[in-house]
Amino acid sequence: MILRHRFEPLDNRRLRHLCGPLDAHLRHMEQALGLKLVRHDDAFRIEGPAANARRALRILEVLYQQADRPLPEQAVTLALGPAVRAQTEPAPDEPPVVLHTRRSDLAARTPNQ
Repeated sequence: MILRHRFEPLDNRRLRHLCGPLDAHLRHMEQALGLKLVRHDDAFRIEGPAANARRALRILEVLYQQADRPLPEQAVTLALGPAVRAQTEPAPDEPPVVLHTRRSDLAARTPNQ
């Protein structure tokens, strides 16, 4: 199934926050839901199984409403649901990584960074 969507009213800042750096949030959703997400400016094309495509569209709409500031990758993971969270959460015996910086919004882009 192929779904097409444009956000109205268009807000480029929200769109930038929704997609993440270099469209990382969209790539994360692609992997988790087994879809292909294509974005060209404000037009989205979601290609994949019907149930997953509809779910991806709902998630994009919810995240777009929350995207008044940059979205952390954890927000995208939480929006994807419990099955995806179980795959991406660190093992219980590993302590969480804490960054002590002057900027409170600073976060690593990948686990190895």
